[in-house]
Amino acid sequence: SAGVLVSHDQGRTWAPRGDIALPDTWLIENTVVPTAGGGVLMLFRTGAGRIYSTLSMDEGESWTDPTATELPNPNSKTSMFKCQSGEVVLAYNHSTERRAPLHLAVLPPQEDPTLLLREGSWRHAAVVEADPEGNFAYPTVLEWEPGVVKVAYTFWGKGLRMATVTLPETYAELPEFK
Repeated sequence: SAGVLVSHDQGRTWAPRGDIALPDTWLIENTVVPTAGGGVLMLFRTGAGRIYSTLSMDEGESWTDPTATELPNPNSKTSMFKCQSGEVVLAYNHSTERRAPLHLAVLPPQEDPTLLLREGSWRHAAVVEADPEGNFAYPTVLEWEPGVVKVAYTFWGKGLRMATVTLPETYAELPEFK
């Protein structure tokens, strides 16, 4: 099962919270962001071909049942970051089979955090690495300045790359994947 570690004293002590399980696959290498209304959104790497999500509205004490997002996952780590604008940016592999290509998706700001779990919430923002035969893994994304993110990731396990991406002002539908 999965969960989080919570600290209420600036990291001096930690306590495990949540007992999130999904039959027939694992939920590992989670990534979390705060949401409107004091919630926490968490996404997981899985072996089920999709990124799974769950939401807590009580600081990680309890979580919704994990559900598949519309985003593919080839059993690869993801990374998300909440921007100053309220948008959540996610770096992930847009495939069920390979750690390529590497894409960015965006969740628009939502006043109701439960809407973040709705199918069709994610929008396509950018392609970081397009080579469908590549191997781009373990991304980390952060906001560099308003509208600009940096993405660090491995390529073929041989080293690190960093990309600077200016986010579009409007977002497209997610592209097809295999």
